[in-house]
Amino acid sequence: MKKFFSKRWHGLPIGVISLVLAATLVVGGASAAVLLLGGTGTVTVQEAITITASTPTQGTVGGNSWSAMTWSVSTYPGETKTLTVKLTNVGTAGIPVTIALTGDSNLTKVIKVWNGSDYETYGSSYTIPGGGDGYVQFQITASTSSPVGDKYLNLSIDR
Repeated sequence: MKKFFSKRWHGLPIGVISLVLAATLVVGGASAAVLLLGGTGTVTVQEAITITASTPTQGTVGGNSWSAMTWSVSTYPGETKTLTVKLTNVGTAGIPVTIALTGDSNLTKVIKVWNGSDYETYGSSYTIPGGGDGYVQFQITASTSSPVGDKYLNLSIDR
């Protein structure tokens, strides 16, 4: 090996010439591929989940109302009201969602989800089946010591 690098051709070491030649052939061979299709494209991901009120429906039903993403419930101390929403997945894959209902401490807030045969208490995630529906119930109870007046809640359903 030592003799290989010590031999010279026109003053240049044969070993160095061989390495440069080999590298040139490898790089040249890799770039000899023919491009058949090139360019850029756009992929638009659409929201697959739509939300509609099951009870109450649009307008006012029994003192409860639902319009767009604003809802209101009229209740008395110690009374429970339930709001049910339907989540429809128009996609083909099941999509997990997280649900939160936060706000006034004078209100007890319970979230239940449909398991196919009954409502069960919500855990940490709920999957809306592909091409199917999921149902979420929000049960709101005013404490018996709750002062009269408006109480505010924040509802969020995220994926």
